Amino acid sequence: MKLIKIPLLLLLIIIFLLFSAQAFAQEFFVSPQGNDKAGAGTIIHPWKTISKGVKKLRPGDILNIREGVYRESVRLKITGSHEQPITIRNYKDEKVVLTGTVAINGGWQKYDNNGKTLWQRNIWDDAKNFSKKKSNKNRFQPRILIQNSNGQEMGDFLKADPIGATPIPPHQEISLSEVNEPGEWFFDSQHGTLSVFPRDIDNKGFDANNYTFEVGVLATAIIESGSKVFRGIIIDGLHFYGYTGVSFVELDKVEAGGGIFFAQWDTKNQYFRSQIQIKNCTFEKCYRPVVLVQIDYVTISNCRFIECFDQGIAAYRGNKQDLIEGKNDDIHITDTTFKWMYNHYPPIQGGGGSRSAAIKIMATRGAKVENCIVDYAENINGIWFDVGSSHGIIANNTISRVGKAGIFVENKSNYVKVENNTVKESGAGIKIGTVNSRQGKDNAPIETMMTSNTIENCKVGVLLEAAVKPAIEKNSIHDSQLSQVYVSDETEQWNDNQGITIKENSITTKGGQYFYKWGGKYTNPADLTGAELKGKSKIKVD
Repeated sequence: MKLIKIPLLLLLIIIFLLFSAQAFAQEFFVSPQGNDKAGAGTIIHPWKTISKGVKKLRPGDILNIREGVYRESVRLKITGSHEQPITIRNYKDEKVVLTGTVAINGGWQKYDNNGKTLWQRNIWDDAKNFSKKKSNKNRFQPRILIQNSNGQEMGDFLKADPIGATPIPPHQEISLSEVNEPGEWFFDSQHGTLSVFPRDIDNKGFDANNYTFEVGVLATAIIESGSKVFRGIIIDGLHFYGYTGVSFVELDKVEAGGGIFFAQWDTKNQYFRSQIQIKNCTFEKCYRPVVLVQIDYVTISNCRFIECFDQGIAAYRGNKQDLIEGKNDDIHITDTTFKWMYNHYPPIQGGGGSRSAAIKIMATRGAKVENCIVDYAENINGIWFDVGSSHGIIANNTISRVGKAGIFVENKSNYVKVENNTVKESGAGIKIGTVNSRQGKDNAPIETMMTSNTIENCKVGVLLEAAVKPAIEKNSIHDSQLSQVYVSDETEQWNDNQGITIKENSITTKGGQYFYKWGGKYTNPADLTGAELKGKSKIKVD
């Protein structure tokens, strides 16, 4: 009898605890009309700030955010669980905007710039009014500048063509002397002076005092705050706007994420970090809007990235390329769009466009990027599986107008499947591997499978810079400017006979008989016909 009663008792206790946990899960409310001191977090008496609300959350709780604009940086020192995640969401499809900008109305002084009338303002002088605190002597870098009609916010970049089909990179000029046309601007990082040449909006002329400007002041919207256990977090339906990332004038580069920044370097594997969901969110005019470090089981779905900078989504295993025992496995990015992505400004020495992408995943296992759209990326990559991202899938994505590679599978990213994607009007349709002084055959991606992709009007269709046992099968590759398929000297050298598979592809070119570039520089035009390709011993063809 005792053997029967003890398991039954344990079962009853477990059931009781489960139902109790669910019963104690609560819903809280935040509203711009709320009150952090007198509010109770209810729909009738909400709190005012998201920062106040998240401090009250426990596993299973939901924070409902009412419609409005919230100008704050939110620190999360909370955790949910797989069974009882914490949810931070907009309430019933109401529009919730978290903004990192502040508005400037008036206070501009006229300045003669070699005969051109500019308008200047020292934004460090009143930085304490912007951020309500002093740090680093208020030497923030306003990396974004937005011009609106008077009294309005969330408009177009100062440097923009609102009616044009092709985006204009909104970066500042390289010097004050270069500011001589409407829409141009320059920030003096030595003295904190912002100089602008406004666009004429609604026939209001070129006086900056006739407009409302926005500058990016706050670094990050939602940031993780040092918890050893960080899991079971859902962020749903929020709009992130104008966050510029952690930005130091002395370094002149962005070091951390601008929208959602969940990063806790864990070289000893002591932290428990998993199960993060980001869905139905919009990220607009942010630097590096989503950065996730060492988190397993991440899902990002149905999100929009609009006019963001550097990296749209960045997911890393660790801060070293050879960190093998980290996390960031099983990342799934799906049904997400990236419209008009811009490079970091100024370009980063040793990086810049070479480190940037709409989606950059590094040192992961089992990542999936599916059903996403990338439309225009200024001198950066589209989807990039960076070093050590193995056993991943890049499928059913549509990529166009990307300055570098539409899809890039980097070194040590083995057994990646690239299938059913469409890449148009980009630098390279699909690029495999990198050759440099530090990376040889042992680092080249192994067995990258490229099947049923459509590549049109790129500079190079498929670029095999460093690849071991790659397969290009059943793809449609048309009208690349230089070559439809490029095979580097290193790729030829590192493969055994018939190690490179190129078969059952539909390949055409606008003119001439040459489809392939064999060896030499990929920047040179094709020099090999299909018949000549079949004569190469390293190639397995139709």
